Amino acid sequence: MSASLALRLRLERPEAPRRRALWLLVAVVAVALFGALALAVGSNAVQRRDLHLLVQLHDGLVHAGLLNAADETADRISQWLGPGPHLIPLTLLAAGLAFRAGRRRLALFIPLAFAVGVVAQSWMKDAVGRARPNLYPDMATASGPSFPSGHAVGAICAIAVPLLAMAWITRQRWLRWSLVAAAVLAVVGLDLARLVLAVHWPTDVLAGNLLGLAVCGALAAALGLPVPARAAATSTGSALVTAFWDRADPVRVESDPGVEGNRRLTSTTGAVQAVVLALVILSGLVFGSVPGLHFFTGFVAIPLTLLKLGSTGYRFAGYYLRRRRSYRTAGPPTIVPRLLAPLLVASTVVAFVTGVLLFFQGRTHGTAATLHTDSAVVFIVLVLVHVAIHARTAWVASAADVRAPSAVPGGVARWAVLAGASIAGLVLAAGLTFAFPWNV
Repeated sequence: MSASLALRLRLERPEAPRRRALWLLVAVVAVALFGALALAVGSNAVQRRDLHLLVQLHDGLVHAGLLNAADETADRISQWLGPGPHLIPLTLLAAGLAFRAGRRRLALFIPLAFAVGVVAQSWMKDAVGRARPNLYPDMATASGPSFPSGHAVGAICAIAVPLLAMAWITRQRWLRWSLVAAAVLAVVGLDLARLVLAVHWPTDVLAGNLLGLAVCGALAAALGLPVPARAAATSTGSALVTAFWDRADPVRVESDPGVEGNRRLTSTTGAVQAVVLALVILSGLVFGSVPGLHFFTGFVAIPLTLLKLGSTGYRFAGYYLRRRRSYRTAGPPTIVPRLLAPLLVASTVVAFVTGVLLFFQGRTHGTAATLHTDSAVVFIVLVLVHVAIHARTAWVASAADVRAPSAVPGGVARWAVLAGASIAGLVLAAGLTFAFPWNV
């Protein structure tokens, strides 16, 4: 009997290390964003922004005549979906179904996410010690620290996790998407409820969701939880993504060494540039408290951006100006990247030029600031689309150049140019931000 019990409790094989890294990446990104928010909430700029958003939400409900209805609805949602013992049956149901389906790692992950989420949010509340808003005591009051929102953490760990786990193991498409929709609506509804009741600042709610994602990503990586790509999402998930990539940016190794070398340089530069641009965007979110960080990362990105524009511009000239027969033979990109490229280049130039202009002017208002903000929004959207289209081919090309740079002539030169652009960006950023300290 004991041998049979041990066999039933034996976990299935863990996921491959490369797929485990995807969960770890989710955890690392969520922790980084959570840490940035934890550092930023003490600043006056973030506090003013949070207060403005809450007051604006409340005033909007008052003007629309929906305050009482919104108050009652938000209170019910907070009670029904808030973390507590009443959610344990959902967790046990999802874990039991996962165990029965042979997903023992998933069955262990579901209750662990619930428990670790509760402990993590409690620790972080005590560590940060942020006071709650409690702006409208007639609507609701709450005690204890505010950051992060325990309801927002529970929305991820105690509601979304069980619902998505059941969606993962079901074979009925309608039920799968219904469970996914229910998980999304539960998270969004609970987040909005805490804001309507004004018992949490907006950054508290965002931080709670990020902490929940960090907990889930770390646990999934530790347990070797398989990525839901083959069993439940073969026809709707990975197949659609693969079909999108095949149509928008097919993988094709160029036969000409010069064209392939240009592709590898563009890909590796884009990979490094993507990391730097992520830091630029994140630092822009906390610009009011650390403006110098935003300008520093922006200056680091300038040489890398110029290198990327140069490598893609060289191929552009080789094809459209008929300067190189090899580029004409290789052919142009597909139609979507070609349509987006002019807008992406224009928004990039405007965002960086106006950013440099604002740095030397020492201003946050005016025409340049408006142009910078508007172009940055367009730039961010187009960059996300650009990365989504080229992620697979960029990964293949850059990984090949890391493994065997000498396989294509010019490997040493490519890496030297990339290293030079990176060093130049650091030197430029350090020189300007230290020579011209910038303060709001």
